Parts: sequence; C-alpha cells; structure tokens
Amino acid sequence: MCKIKNIQFEDKDLLLLDVFCGGASIMYQHYILGKFDLSPQQAGKTLYQMFPDVFKISW
Repeated sequence: MCKIKNIQFEDKDLLLLDVFCGGASIMYQHYILGKFDLSPQQAGKTLYQMFPDVFKISW
C-alpha cells in the first residue's frame, strides 16, 4: 500500500508499526476464537480509531 501511494515512514513510525502489528496478531487470534463480542464492522471501526494518525494516510 505504501509503495502504491509513495508513502515513506521514518524509523520511529516503523517502530510503532511493529508494535501495533505484533499486538494485532494476538488480537486477531482472540477475535477468531470468539473472545470479543463485536461484529466485524464494530471491530474494524474500533481498530481504525486506535491506529496512529501517521498510518491512517496509508489505510
């Protein structure tokens, strides 16, 4: 996505991305196993709101 939109992140942004994506993988496992009572739309909206602003431009 970043290549298509010609977006380049600084190292501090890549650090945030590593932390966010690493945590997201566990969250996805929990979601699939039914730990959260949220629709896909509710979960997506909540995740997007948590996403750091610097990454919203690439989403």
